[in-house]
Amino acid sequence: MKLRLGLILTLLPGLLLAFASSSLAAEESGHLLIKEAKALFEQYKALDHDSDPALVDLYSDDAVIYAALDRTGGGQTQEKFSKSEYAQEIKRSLKDPHVRELNSKTTMDTPVIKTERHQIMEDKGLKDEVVVSVSFLAKHDHSALKVHWLLKKDSQGKLKIFEEHSLAYSMRKHRLKQASKPDSQPSQKEPQD
Repeated sequence: MKLRLGLILTLLPGLLLAFASSSLAAEESGHLLIKEAKALFEQYKALDHDSDPALVDLYSDDAVIYAALDRTGGGQTQEKFSKSEYAQEIKRSLKDPHVRELNSKTTMDTPVIKTERHQIMEDKGLKDEVVVSVSFLAKHDHSALKVHWLLKKDSQGKLKIFEEHSLAYSMRKHRLKQASKPDSQPSQKEPQD
């Protein structure tokens, strides 16, 4: 019994050190992913502002994009795109000079970026891995777009958008909804019409 206890006490500091080292490595990895996500967001912001179709290169080959629109008359519409379908939509929309002008005036709030565990479907089934979550609000004229991305590394080790959820809505309609709620105060962040 003494031998076992002595062995455990001898191994315990090494095990604690190994656990602390792996926790520190995971924390450093998380910080690095967040730093890379901030850089990807800044690149996205610049490409969007310039109406550059290279924006689609920030998405993984297997990306899925869900785009919803809060309709003025009520309800929502939602579309689902693959990366190639989304690329075609971007190219089509950028032919419109009005869209390019709106892009040049778009402002994007500081994103909320964090790491999280997420289940991803792969050939062999679901895989649990750490991904980066990015959420931000883009505004121009009288409308806004809530965007939520999930990012992961591609086969070349580059962080890419593999899932996007967006909701476009009228800021005027949103303010009217907020004003009709009891105890609601107008948001200080939203621009005035």
